[in-house]
Amino acid sequence: MSVITVVGGTGTIGRHLVRYLQDSSAVSSIRVVSRDAAKASKEFESFSKVKAFEVKNLQDVAGRDAALQGANKIALIKPFGIEMFDFTARWSYDAAKKHGVEHCVLVSAVGASDNAPLGVAKESRAIELIVEASFPKWTHVRPNFFHSNVFWQAHGVKGGAVYAPCGDRSKKMSQVAPEDIGEAIGVVLTHEGHHGKAYTWDDGVPMSWEEQIELIGKAIGKDVKYVEVPEAAWLPQASKFMPSWELEHTRQFYFLIRQGWGANPLGDLQTVLGHAPIKFEDWIKKNT
Repeated sequence: MSVITVVGGTGTIGRHLVRYLQDSSAVSSIRVVSRDAAKASKEFESFSKVKAFEVKNLQDVAGRDAALQGANKIALIKPFGIEMFDFTARWSYDAAKKHGVEHCVLVSAVGASDNAPLGVAKESRAIELIVEASFPKWTHVRPNFFHSNVFWQAHGVKGGAVYAPCGDRSKKMSQVAPEDIGEAIGVVLTHEGHHGKAYTWDDGVPMSWEEQIELIGKAIGKDVKYVEVPEAAWLPQASKFMPSWELEHTRQFYFLIRQGWGANPLGDLQTVLGHAPIKFEDWIKKNT
């Protein structure tokens, strides 16, 4: 029976992972790490296996030690806005070296590679190497663009037009539902055969930004159009409501979309899940 620490257990992916682990007969205890333990406890109050632990920041060694005590596996899901190298190094050292955690599943990023054309993907490969050097067993998860990321455009949808530098209808990118990522990580943590694997996950249906916006409009019964704009025109407008780190990550993702990088579905997700992943059109109908 596994004792699993989930770092980021109340986030977009983490809450779905925790639900899967709660229902798994292979798991005896789930240690959910959050910056607000009271909030996490309330969210999972009906989950008999869950205990919430508060880790306030990267300097909170005592908090990490408490969350890792007795765990033999860990899911590392980095929150946005936290320095990824420091986050990964501290959790990896404490988990593997101090507490003997055997298997780490790291949520990395699509395209992670030493030769990647953009900083985010190169940085993601660097944190993968930290995990590989720290744990006896490791698995990297490189999810494609989340279905839920379209909610970045909520202000534009409300106004009837989404302005973004994502190219025309021919520029597509594969996507994935957070629910499927969480479930699939749960499968990896509770079944053999995933050590040393790096999975790129998507729903198998590449779409352009324009197609996604059309489906959102259809789901909410509103005419919403996509307007392609140059990156140079988009940046100063987006900087008004995005912090600098988020702006740069979003700029790089939009660049990838324009390049068609990540447009080719790989099928890894269905293989791990054992069933078809949730398609964007079905997901957006349910979540709008």
